[in-house]
Amino acid sequence: TPAGKVLLQVQVNDEDGKPQFTLQKLNNIPLLFVGSILSKGINDGLSAAIDDADFSISELEVTNSRISYSISPK
Repeated sequence: TPAGKVLLQVQVNDEDGKPQFTLQKLNNIPLLFVGSILSKGINDGLSAAIDDADFSISELEVTNSRISYSISPK
């Protein structure tokens, strides 16, 4: 990677209407165990925030270039 830049490879999936992030590589180095710990923390925090919000995600689409979603009141 160019100097001063970080390349983070992340897989994003839809699980029960919530995005689930899996951190896979940092600067092309597999994260293995550390990646799963960080991913769990991100996903648990995001899930708790969504659960506490006054809205729910009614539609979620994950593509190679973006995450699109629609929300609706609870």
